[in-house]
Amino acid sequence: MEAGPETGTGAGTGPETGAGPVPGTGSGSGPGSGPGLGPGPGTETGAGPEAKAGTRPGPATGSGPGPATGSGTETGAGPEAKAEPGTRPDPATRPGSEPGPGPGPEAGPAAAPEAAPQTGPGTALPPLPPPPPPPLSTIWADDAAAMRSIIDHLYELGHRRIVHIAGLPGLAHTERRVAALRTEAARLGLDAAHVRSVSTDYSDEQGAEATRRLLAAPCPPTAIVYDNDVMAVAGAAVAAGRGVPVPGALSIVAWDDSPLCRVTHPRLTSLVRDTAGFGRLAAQELLSVLDGAPTRRLQAELPHLDLRESTTRAP
Repeated sequence: MEAGPETGTGAGTGPETGAGPVPGTGSGSGPGSGPGLGPGPGTETGAGPEAKAGTRPGPATGSGPGPATGSGTETGAGPEAKAEPGTRPDPATRPGSEPGPGPGPEAGPAAAPEAAPQTGPGTALPPLPPPPPPPLSTIWADDAAAMRSIIDHLYELGHRRIVHIAGLPGLAHTERRVAALRTEAARLGLDAAHVRSVSTDYSDEQGAEATRRLLAAPCPPTAIVYDNDVMAVAGAAVAAGRGVPVPGALSIVAWDDSPLCRVTHPRLTSLVRDTAGFGRLAAQELLSVLDGAPTRRLQAELPHLDLRESTTRAP
């Protein structure tokens, strides 16, 4: 083992070269030291002007002070440094050499993600597209406004206990009427226990039965609104059979007028709707759509309350 300017710590595996890096198997970062790891040929570098490559058997490691900074490679520093045949210079240290293995081509700067559109005060938003037309033309009646007209009329007459004998629950127009009754009662400050709706199947039998239960209650209503003319006539008959005078003790309102409401004694106050006009509007809209016109939503004429002898001031 020699002491000298040899650098690196590792077992040599190939012929020594006087110039250019040679792949090694050891690594070091300080003064070279340590015993060789095998009897095979090692690598060392010359430092003089005539440094040449040569091979010699023996340990390939030195123990002298040398500024070793490589990691398994050693280079010669002489001006006439030559390489042994069969060696390959390191392209990292010799210009013009062929490229060796290493990191791939440098990636360019990553494309910045597209920024989301900024919104804030003063930012003009694009206009919303118009809603699509309905698949079919629709003609509707304002049941809520009609119910408000009935409740307001009875309220002006002093009635504070008003019951609505409604039709089948779950139907759209029934739900609208029930909701309108509650809303208007709340607006007028009426007690919800005395202003409410009772469901039926629209038949005269259930209309009559509901009327019997209401009139038999400890605090009966002073006004009843029926959801159709048939139930209103049946209710008036029940009141007469129980000796409850109409309108002296009970006011009655029928939703939708008919000849029945006009021939009953007393004649019944009714909500009048232009039924023929409603059908005429529907037919006209159908023909218009068949001719290629766009579908649309139309409101029918608002029903009005026809005041007759079945309503008066509350007892």
